Amino acid sequence: MLAIFDIDGTLCDSTDAEIEPFVQAVFEVTGTRIAGDDWTRFKNPTSSGIVGELLKDDPEAEFKSLAIERRFVDYMQALEDNA
Repeated sequence: MLAIFDIDGTLCDSTDAEIEPFVQAVFEVTGTRIAGDDWTRFKNPTSSGIVGELLKDDPEAEFKSLAIERRFVDYMQALEDNA
């Protein structure tokens, strides 16, 4: 078995496949809609940076961050299962 992790998009640009599931997961957990096409307004335009910035003053930040991650993984798994 071989596992390759390409978190910076060097080997494969997976941004388009990941944006909508991430945006949907954030919305479902926080009620906040973020634009998937321009993340330059965030100091750290990565998924963890965006979540951290959105939840910085939220007393349930840790719980919500994990919930976003779980939903995102579920959406990505569903995409894989339907491919």
